[in-house]
Amino acid sequence: MLPLRPKRRSDAAQKHTWQLLSAELGSRQQAALLGGFDHRSLIRDLGKKCLEAETNLLNEKTGAEFDRCVRCGHPHDPTVGRMLGVHHLDMTPSNCAWHNIPALCQVCHLVIQHKVIMERNWMFDHTPWFQPYAAAYYGVRAGLLPDTNNYFDSLILVRREFVETWLDYLLSLGKPQVTGA
Repeated sequence: MLPLRPKRRSDAAQKHTWQLLSAELGSRQQAALLGGFDHRSLIRDLGKKCLEAETNLLNEKTGAEFDRCVRCGHPHDPTVGRMLGVHHLDMTPSNCAWHNIPALCQVCHLVIQHKVIMERNWMFDHTPWFQPYAAAYYGVRAGLLPDTNNYFDSLILVRREFVETWLDYLLSLGKPQVTGA
């Protein structure tokens, strides 16, 4: 009997990452018992493994959206400091829905990292590159779109075409409501 839902690559990759991390921690704990344990190297190595996992997530994504920065349009070019990464707009690393992780170069990432606060209503028009992300966020916040933290589920449940069709309405959900005096 076939499963109702095929296993996603992200689940397998996540399981493999956890296996690597637990094996690494196990060998480090054994080293600690023998003496000479360096906590700084453990933190550095785990940081590298987490960066590799995020890079793998970025590499899993397909389409033109992830070969260049969505804000400035600069292609991935580490030699000039334009290395692509993802920025979690709601500052929640576990939320990997497409509308929460735009591909940004390091320069643009640093520019918007602490300026964008998704929970805050915004009375001005959003820039064109940011509109689909903000509209989807406002739709999820209002309960009009399903809430998911999984990238692959979000591609199905929160279709980009739907968000672009209803862009003006969804963006209006994020504007402060003016009440008459």
